[in-house]
Amino acid sequence: MIKVLTLYFTRDKLTFNPRSLESVVNQMNVSQDIYVISAEPIDLWNYGFRISNVVIPTKSTWPVPIKIGYSFNAALVKINKEIDRYDYVFKVDGDVILPEDYLINLASRKPHVAGIGPALLISTVFFKKLMKNKYPVTYCDDGFIFALAISKGVWPLHYTGGGDVIIPPIITLKDKEYIYGVEYYKWGLPPILLVIFPITRIYLKITRKMKEYQRKNLRAYLYNAVGYVHALIHNVKKYEFSREYGKMRIIHLYHKFRATKAVDFHEN
Repeated sequence: MIKVLTLYFTRDKLTFNPRSLESVVNQMNVSQDIYVISAEPIDLWNYGFRISNVVIPTKSTWPVPIKIGYSFNAALVKINKEIDRYDYVFKVDGDVILPEDYLINLASRKPHVAGIGPALLISTVFFKKLMKNKYPVTYCDDGFIFALAISKGVWPLHYTGGGDVIIPPIITLKDKEYIYGVEYYKWGLPPILLVIFPITRIYLKITRKMKEYQRKNLRAYLYNAVGYVHALIHNVKKYEFSREYGKMRIIHLYHKFRATKAVDFHEN
């Protein structure tokens, strides 16, 4: 059976969502060791959960992604378990509700990185060799991991089961989206993709092909673009995998274009 080390993140008893944690506990056909990571103690037994609560204090002024990255690494030290005992590390945010086949749907396809940001599955091999046993402490942690994977030719897999992944609506914040734009530049995102991005979003919205958790409005894109251009103008230092990432994104775009032209040809 697939073994998973699950780190579930919530701030305190006020943000704790029992329904969310229950959806993680009820994942079928996998073996999980689950730890709830919080900045303040939570009486999980009071909710009926026999799960360890690992308390990692963080500063309230830190952005949420920074808190997650810091807490993830500190929790691994505190838990002190050999990561080789597991096939995967599973990072879950406390506001997501998962279908019961989420983990097995992803893990059965043996990915190195899979899922979405709030429920991210990472193979222990990938975590050890490419992430160097450290979760990124950055403003766009899940994006960094996706970009690192893509730079190595490992395209992240998505959930393809029959259930629904439920997360709260995405809130567009100017400062957050601006910083994401800077991160896109640091990953090595080719400028052409920055242009294609809004066109693709508009098309998907018009054709109703977007699921709720994939929607991102144009205002957020504009903030992303400003951040990207700022980083470009000021020649901000990129991540060491940026060249490979940019190359893989262009190759991927080329193959998608070829596939689209082939479909159009046969339809005509």
